[in-house]
Amino acid sequence: MEDWKREILKLLDAAQAQTARGVRWPVLLELLANQSSIPIDPAEFSDVLKALVEEGLISISGERDKRVIFRTSSLNPA
Repeated sequence: MEDWKREILKLLDAAQAQTARGVRWPVLLELLANQSSIPIDPAEFSDVLKALVEEGLISISGERDKRVIFRTSSLNPA
């Protein structure tokens, strides 16, 4: 789960650096699946996103396939 969190945050950071907008749910799922060597379970993907919301690192707006994920804070390793 921690690996997924890191990868999702990297993808969001990269996308927002280019567009200054969030990423639609299905697009983020596809991006993650494209770089993974194992199949991505949508239920697990949803659980990871919920955990990131609870940690205050992302926010999600919208409903169903129109949901958009935004990065709300940045982790700055020392």
